Amino acid sequence: MDTTEGSIATNGAGSSEPEEDAPTANRSLRRSNNDRKRKRDEETARRNAEEQRRKQAAALEEKKKKQYAALVRDCELLKERIMDLEARIADCDDDLREADVQRTKLLGKDRFCNRYYWFERNGQPFGGLPSSSTSTRGYANGRIWVQGPDDLEREGFIDLPKDLQAVYRAHWGMTVPERRKQEEGLTSLANAHEWGFYETPDELDSLIGWLDDRGEREKKLRREFFEWREKITTYMRAYKSYNDNEAARRLEAEEEPKKGIATRRQTQESEITAKERCMDWRNTMVMDEQKRLHSVNPVKKPTRKEAAAAAKGTAPSAMIGRSGKPLTRQ
Repeated sequence: MDTTEGSIATNGAGSSEPEEDAPTANRSLRRSNNDRKRKRDEETARRNAEEQRRKQAAALEEKKKKQYAALVRDCELLKERIMDLEARIADCDDDLREADVQRTKLLGKDRFCNRYYWFERNGQPFGGLPSSSTSTRGYANGRIWVQGPDDLEREGFIDLPKDLQAVYRAHWGMTVPERRKQEEGLTSLANAHEWGFYETPDELDSLIGWLDDRGEREKKLRREFFEWREKITTYMRAYKSYNDNEAARRLEAEEEPKKGIATRRQTQESEITAKERCMDWRNTMVMDEQKRLHSVNPVKKPTRKEAAAAAKGTAPSAMIGRSGKPLTRQ
């Protein structure tokens, strides 16, 4: 009996343990489910946040690209506007240069007071007037012209008195004329009545290399040459090209057999034209504006009465008064 009761008691105690563990297992299961759900929610929130950040970054990048494209477009428009304004400024500069003909401007002076001129920049387009009879040559002058020193400059800077020449020799080992002869060679210009020229780009480059920018005059002259060098050499090459073509044309003309008998006047005119190319020039501007040359006197315009009489083929008759005599001015 006791044994049975003990067994029953024992079995009862053993059967009561699962009933006590069931709530704990349910709580653990619910806790695990909650943890998994929380983790899923956190992962979803993290992915959503990352997706949101990615979209925001993409939108920001797209906005920056659009802003950059707009900035590039504005820069291109500004460049085009600047180029257009620069072209208009260049046109205005050309108009001012062509209209400024009150006197011939020189490029500058060198150490021996020689004056340098480029006549293309004075009162005309660089290649000459398009309406000129010689505009097909492609150049107006094509040379840098050099004028010798003025008498006042020559006497004050070059041909010094003997005492000053002695001082200069003591300091530099030579006089000013000796230095000039040494540096200029055989092409020295004695005074302002003598002229020389440079007609090739190589000669111009040699001249620029000879100038010393430590001197005030030659520093300004070098700056002018550097500013205009491209234009100067362009028309120097055009001048050389025209001369080469003319030489070839004349050589071909000399080799061709002459037909017919040329008169003495025709021979003289051809010789003059062959020697002096300036004879090819014609004053077409005055012909367009005034229909005549300056050397031709203007034709007097007939009065209305003379024109009417000429149309009828009779001379104008004088007015007759009451006395039968022609009226005259009192």
